[in-house]
Amino acid sequence: MTTVTQEQLAAAKQFCHFLAWDNPQLAEQCFAAFEVSLAQDEPSFDLFDHLRMSVEPVCSFVDWNELDIMQEQLQSILHAHKIPVQLDSKPLNLKSSEKFFTGIQEMLCEHELELWIWDTGMSMYCSFITRREDDYQIDQAARKLGFHQGPHVMNGIAGYCC
Repeated sequence: MTTVTQEQLAAAKQFCHFLAWDNPQLAEQCFAAFEVSLAQDEPSFDLFDHLRMSVEPVCSFVDWNELDIMQEQLQSILHAHKIPVQLDSKPLNLKSSEKFFTGIQEMLCEHELELWIWDTGMSMYCSFITRREDDYQIDQAARKLGFHQGPHVMNGIAGYCC
């Protein structure tokens, strides 16, 4: 059973709103999915699993060798936010995850956006896009959720390339 404090519930809700910053209804749907997942009490799930699955509409979650699919998913997320970035406007390195992620971040910088990588603890990548102005608050929410260290750490990529 996953035990969640009121502070963590509030942080999870805040996190959903940061990922769907321009769509409060979608943010609330993601948070509601998180609450439903918690209530189902899947014994093999931890807090990460519950939250990751609930925010899938606003993040990309793929196997380590599916960076091309991640590129498509991130492009769809950008289109949903009506952000005029074309991720295929320059070739991205699909062989090196580090170069792939920094390449995407370089394109997002001029739009004041940040690409985050959420460690899955598996051979998969989970990434999401946020407004740069929300970075500090996202970091604080991640800390409240326990995602600032350990197996499910979240990292913004802008610090590595912008």
